[in-house]
Amino acid sequence: LWDRMDTAFLKDLKKLRNEEGIAGLICDRLDGGIDYWIGCISDKDCPSEYEQITLPKSTWVIFEVLGALRPSSGKMVEICKRIYSEWFVNSDYIRAPIPEIEFYHGDGDFWAEDLKSEIWIPIVKKES
Repeated sequence: LWDRMDTAFLKDLKKLRNEEGIAGLICDRLDGGIDYWIGCISDKDCPSEYEQITLPKSTWVIFEVLGALRPSSGKMVEICKRIYSEWFVNSDYIRAPIPEIEFYHGDGDFWAEDLKSEIWIPIVKKES
């Protein structure tokens, strides 16, 4: 998906965004698959050719990732696996039932080896 993003779409996102970066939104489906959107975090009016998705106010745990977006680098996947196999297992939180966010800092060089990104996971306290 990222490798097929056209420059006009990227320019539109840069005009709309509040922060310097682009976001990926990951939503689990009931059939076990995921839906994935590319967008930005913005409080501006959404143009009619795009879809606006509003997430409820939430508590987030944010993990930093350093490395290219390309699948061969595997950085994002590696960190996600560690979050679920290590962090959640040892924390007092569970994932909240809303989409996760991948946030990619900068101006769109998603293939740079020094790309800084974050995984934002919505959380709620475990019930005792």
